[in-house]
Amino acid sequence: MKHGSSSVKNGLVILSLLLAACFVRLPLLQSPSALKGRVAYVVSTNVTTKRYFQTKDILERVGFRVTHIRPYFIGSTMTQQTFSNKIAILSAVERIANGVHPWGYVFEDDIVMHELSDAKLRDIIALEQTADRFQYLGVCIHRGQPIKPVTCGRCAHAMGFSREGARELLALCQLEESVKPRLMGDPTIPAREPYLDVIVDLWCQDRNGFQVSPPLIESSKSTEKGHVGIFIQDRNAFKSIISNAPQ
Repeated sequence: MKHGSSSVKNGLVILSLLLAACFVRLPLLQSPSALKGRVAYVVSTNVTTKRYFQTKDILERVGFRVTHIRPYFIGSTMTQQTFSNKIAILSAVERIANGVHPWGYVFEDDIVMHELSDAKLRDIIALEQTADRFQYLGVCIHRGQPIKPVTCGRCAHAMGFSREGARELLALCQLEESVKPRLMGDPTIPAREPYLDVIVDLWCQDRNGFQVSPPLIESSKSTEKGHVGIFIQDRNAFKSIISNAPQ
């Protein structure tokens, strides 16, 4: 994983704070029937692309109400695009923290459903009862680590947050001091760390793991080992935009 220079990071941190204040919160849903549903926030730079339509269609068939989150353009480099993605995801997390639903969900626009999953929204809501603050609806397990129902990993393509969990992650992302993971990984300063999945992994290790939604079997659709959960990254159809950005 490659990171930009500290000067670029510092400048982007300041910019991220300014941009985060620009997001407009959605009006709260108040009807009892609406409160039974769940919102899926999909981060995408372009809603006219096949990757966005595929993601939206999958989530709507599961039963989510899909809301688009458009990242602000900061720049075209890998670090700049990574920060932009982080800001967009955190804007969705803030909406979850201040919303009326007990849980909310955030997705990137490159998902496909695991071939062994036929999960519907009712199944995901049922999983909330055993999850603590957060649940991976899809995760990339650390190489060499066992696949378990409660674990930590990387990738930010499919995440669920309770309101309490959303507030806890937002607080962690404001820390300007170096934090060392409890189990594995390098220390990082959350406010300056461009990769949100690194921060979630840090949080996860501090919480002794988060629940992973089944199937807990590696998907044959994945191009990488260790990708499990209801949703995986569809790398056969869509390349990572950030990973292929200029340095």
